[in-house]
Amino acid sequence: MDFEQPIAITMPGVLNFVMDIHEAVTVVWRLMNAAPSGRHLVISHPTTEVDGEAMTAAVDYWNGRGSAPMTLHSHADLARLFDGVELLDTRASSPAPVGAVQPPTSLTSAASG
Repeated sequence: MDFEQPIAITMPGVLNFVMDIHEAVTVVWRLMNAAPSGRHLVISHPTTEVDGEAMTAAVDYWNGRGSAPMTLHSHADLARLFDGVELLDTRASSPAPVGAVQPPTSLTSAASG
């Protein structure tokens, strides 16, 4: 790995196992501060923002099975992970609903011509 180039700190499905948000922030910023400028932070974390009851029940189920305990940090707590970070518009890289993306006109005219 070339630490002279920007890198991504990726933590999908990791921080929900760090029960204390202050510890999670410390871990993230220790990693971010060690990375070269131009670094990126990528996380995924379960949330109660969309279907709170179902997500809470899922985490309770998980925690009741003797696995590593999981938590649901609030939106405000998770936002602290990104304090001072330029947020990128990730909508362009998110999957689009089926049928939502139309092919460029040049492709449709070439296919029909």
